[in-house]
Amino acid sequence: MAATIPKTLVKIAAFVIAIFVLASMSLAQQFPSGVIVLKNGQVFAGVIGEVPGGYGVQMNGAFHVVPAPQIDVVAASLQDAYRVKRARVPNPTVEDHMILARWCLMHGLLEEAQSEVARARILDPLREDSREMLSNVDQQIADRSKKPSKPKIIQTGDGFVELDERSTAGLFRETHQGFIRKVQPLLLNKCGNAHCHGEASPTEFKLTTIRSRGTAGNRLQNHANLLTVIDQIDYDNPQASPLLNAPTGLDAKHPAVLAGSNNKLLISLRQWVFEVVQSGEIDRKKLAAQADPVANQPRFLLFGPQAQQANHEAVVSDEEPRLLPQPLQASEIGSQREVEQTSATKKSMSADPFDPEIFNRRVHGAPARVLKDAKSSKSP
Repeated sequence: MAATIPKTLVKIAAFVIAIFVLASMSLAQQFPSGVIVLKNGQVFAGVIGEVPGGYGVQMNGAFHVVPAPQIDVVAASLQDAYRVKRARVPNPTVEDHMILARWCLMHGLLEEAQSEVARARILDPLREDSREMLSNVDQQIADRSKKPSKPKIIQTGDGFVELDERSTAGLFRETHQGFIRKVQPLLLNKCGNAHCHGEASPTEFKLTTIRSRGTAGNRLQNHANLLTVIDQIDYDNPQASPLLNAPTGLDAKHPAVLAGSNNKLLISLRQWVFEVVQSGEIDRKKLAAQADPVANQPRFLLFGPQAQQANHEAVVSDEEPRLLPQPLQASEIGSQREVEQTSATKKSMSADPFDPEIFNRRVHGAPARVLKDAKSSKSP
């Protein structure tokens, strides 16, 4: 009897472990990656699973536990979360549609936001904020679906050159300009102070303050900041990008600098991130070279383009070094001068292609003086 008890306990333990493993496998298959929507509207995106007291989410190399009282929806995707939130309200009012539309717009669900605003407009066509939001959503959808236009051919000093539609290591020009005009000023204003993510920040994510405009140094700073910001984008799961989650205060390390009344800024940042992802993987080496063009370049002893070219050729050439000609002796200086004077005399005696006499003879015949001399020589 005593021998059978341990065997029974072992079987029970093995059975419990098997059930736990099967449940974990089932959960992993059900939600290999998903989203957790909080009651305040924020979203966790990553690999999620149920834990005691709530849900755990693995994102950006860190594991977070979200307490159950803070959770609103757990779903496989943002679209599924939207369907759940919409199904909860069987007879939505205008305000219900507007609240759901703002949430969709904040998280990049443009078509869903468009649908909710349109329904709100049907219930109340005179509402001003719904009209403005619908116009904003329509414009974003049009911009997203619009293909980049082929740049015009411009004329340069050496002919006609057709510009590539991409610039800055693979980014579309409109996306690059969006970073310069909108994203970079936003991040420098909200995150670029000295002790947060400024130049004196101890973190790896550092932004360089743009102190001068329209200069070569300004362009280098722009490229350096762009490379730093793109490092914070998750191409496989853009919604889980640190660039989007950190400013909203999803982790304890960062304050919510883009929450509340700043949602429009977050929407603009989110739209730019998706544009970067649509551009595809960038050429990081090319972008780094643009950020530091003097890296790995040879150091020249002389100045000027000709001196730099000569030194560069001397560095990369395998030929024997060339010696300078020996100086002339005192006895050779006189003969050298005679040679130079003789060459100058011969040059002055050579025919001038721009001589007006030659031109007149070819076009008008012999000059009047020659004709007069010829006539006088014929007369008796």
